[in-house]
Amino acid sequence: SSHSVHPTDLHLLLSTLLSSTAFRTPHSESWIPICLPRYNSAGFLHAYISFVSDRTGVVLLGGERDGFERMREWGVGVRKRLSEGGLLKRVEEMARAQDYSLGESFLLSRAG
Repeated sequence: SSHSVHPTDLHLLLSTLLSSTAFRTPHSESWIPICLPRYNSAGFLHAYISFVSDRTGVVLLGGERDGFERMREWGVGVRKRLSEGGLLKRVEEMARAQDYSLGESFLLSRAG
């Protein structure tokens, strides 16, 4: 099934990722519960977080509290694909060209 993430929940997720350098340390892995209130205010999702480089990370969301190993396997596959064939370099070039400012986006979303 398909799910979408509300912009408010996306801001919350990005704020969480940017709040700690531990999450953004390349090759580290984190597993955290996170509530996305517009998705489901009565429960938690669990986020697998692993950065490939300083600027590029893999974030996978799931509903299984004990799903770390399964998410980790998927994350390893995604990181492997990013590292092959120069894809990571292309993603990072695109990110630099479209620099995302969480603060500016939050202000714009509140104004609109």
